[in-house]
Amino acid sequence: MLVIKNLQVTVNSKEIIKGISLEIKPGEIQALMGPNGSGKSTLALALAGSQKYKVSAKGRSSSGRKSEISIDGKDLLSLSPDKRARLGLFVSFQEPVAIPGVKVFSFLKEAYEKLTGKHLLTSQFKELILGQAETLKLAPDFWQKELNQQFSGGERKRLEMLQALLFIPKYAIFDEIDSGIDLDGLKLIKKAILKLQKMGTGIILITHHPRLLKLIKPDKIHVLVDGRLVKSGNGEILKRLEKSGYKSFYCVMCSCPGEICPQHGQTKL
Repeated sequence: MLVIKNLQVTVNSKEIIKGISLEIKPGEIQALMGPNGSGKSTLALALAGSQKYKVSAKGRSSSGRKSEISIDGKDLLSLSPDKRARLGLFVSFQEPVAIPGVKVFSFLKEAYEKLTGKHLLTSQFKELILGQAETLKLAPDFWQKELNQQFSGGERKRLEMLQALLFIPKYAIFDEIDSGIDLDGLKLIKKAILKLQKMGTGIILITHHPRLLKLIKPDKIHVLVDGRLVKSGNGEILKRLEKSGYKSFYCVMCSCPGEICPQHGQTKL
């Protein structure tokens, strides 16, 4: 199980994530939605282990409770990004980084060998990635290009998904994997996510748009506002968002986030 408990994250001394707790089981799909600036990408980067995103000092949140990120009981907070990946955590970023001079094939093969411990012949690995690439409708020569160079936004997202299909992580966090994707591309992403689910990967989908979630129907949907989880549920959340938008998760009197405002009571519109 992937456990996130009482997580507080600061960036440049500013608190962005304010005590989030989640538990994701193998093969489970959960979605995290929220408006721009709510802390969704900060959460993904903190889980990945980015040094810019600091978990509360000495592992304790502002509430005084211990912060925790763990996989199957193994603590991740003290581990570097590569060690977190080796324990089975995969994070797909909102804006995949281009690395000039590094070929896609070389990058994928080296990462595959480090994460899986398997060493395939060049011809065997080429056959493996081309098989997965066909599922995602990547161009036949994609593997010869430089990493995320000369790729469209949608192709970059599908290349991120290809990595997940190759590595088969225990848990995968996809940060806005649906952004910049047309309807056909969205269906390919859906197919790949469900394939990962069948292989036992627990998944967190981070998005601000409900269209992918309508196709996948996650087990749980959470709403993140101002760094706090303010609502958890399933399909009824999507209906509420379509009707009233994210404003329905703020107090209409003082604009604080949450279902119940300490000062003004029920906030639902």
